[in-house]
Amino acid sequence: MKQYWRLSGFFVVFVLLVACQAQTAPQVPETESGQNSQNEHTFVVPTPTDDAGVVVGQLLTPGPGGRPYIATLYLATFVHPQGNADAPPLISFSEETSLKGVQDPTTGRFYFENVPPGKYAIIIWTPVVSMPLRDADSNTEITFEVKAGEVTDLGVIAIP
Repeated sequence: MKQYWRLSGFFVVFVLLVACQAQTAPQVPETESGQNSQNEHTFVVPTPTDDAGVVVGQLLTPGPGGRPYIATLYLATFVHPQGNADAPPLISFSEETSLKGVQDPTTGRFYFENVPPGKYAIIIWTPVVSMPLRDADSNTEITFEVKAGEVTDLGVIAIP
């Protein structure tokens, strides 16, 4: 019985050490030279082109002092069933063909570049489920329009 408590104590200490290590400061991304640097910030939002736009925003957990929410993001397009413009649109995306977002793991800021003009939604992708980004207050899908030559700023989005 004494050995059981000793093993249990080691297990608890191990779990606490692992949990504390997960709470350490985020890693600083590598710069182009391959060096990590606290002074260099590598997250640079691209400039839109004459025939494409850029979408930017920031994902945070809700509440004061929200922490960065890191996810795999895809840009989804709207399609009308069977080409019927009167029918409600569906959100469509593919891991192979949809634009994939770039996200800064230290701040939660993200961008999509070279976005053709049109109406879009952002998909949060996981191996288990993919879902459209939803507004935390209204619980509705966040949709937006992109125009060529412009930056569409979605601002801070709270992810519950």
